[in-house]
Amino acid sequence: LLGQEALTSYEMHGWRWAAGKSPEMGDYTGNTVEVASNDLDTEPVTVTASRLAGAHRLDRRFRDFNDQAVVASYLVHQAEDYKRKTDAKALAAIIAAGTATAPGTVPAGIAKGLAAIVDGALGVIATENRPAYSLVSPELWRDIILTPKDDVLAFLNAGFGLEEGDVAGFRIQPAAVGTGKVITAAKEALTFYELGETPIRIEGVAPGNGADDVAVFGYWATLTNNAAAIRTVTVAP
Repeated sequence: LLGQEALTSYEMHGWRWAAGKSPEMGDYTGNTVEVASNDLDTEPVTVTASRLAGAHRLDRRFRDFNDQAVVASYLVHQAEDYKRKTDAKALAAIIAAGTATAPGTVPAGIAKGLAAIVDGALGVIATENRPAYSLVSPELWRDIILTPKDDVLAFLNAGFGLEEGDVAGFRIQPAAVGTGKVITAAKEALTFYELGETPIRIEGVAPGNGADDVAVFGYWATLTNNAAAIRTVTVAP
């Protein structure tokens, strides 16, 4: 759901245009009239990596008898756990960055969650970004998923004011965003960073214990690019 970039350093330094200080154009009449210009400014941006790690000591008999099933399963489970935990980190970043948006009136016969998606999407569109996904609390998701698919698409097409093909790639999925809440956002609103080879596998021998130490390490970071393009709507009770 998010923009993704590679971590190339534990602490990455960059810059971005300051709010309201990015380059803009204006009407121009020609005939040597001065071209429009606006104030420009930048601000520094620092992305610092966070870490995940797990390690265990395994009996070296698995190595001595070339029994790789246990070690292989161990690494698979650690990699899957890394994926689950980084998904949770990404979700937490989305929730923390969200801009509260007031819900509108819910039309008769329309699920509250669907109306909240449209309210959030309109907020994203107002920032001149394209809504890419909505994360919906499970109890609202149930009402949406029980609505006929064609009705859902028709309502979103009309509500977003976009072409039909634009809504086709829009993703709606349940998530633990909080009871009665819907978050709708643009993909470029938040970037998730990971190290290229994640998780990293490290092994060492502990001869005094007749064991192999196996550890995995992962690195991740998030950067909010545009909080206004992440909209949180709480439906009325």
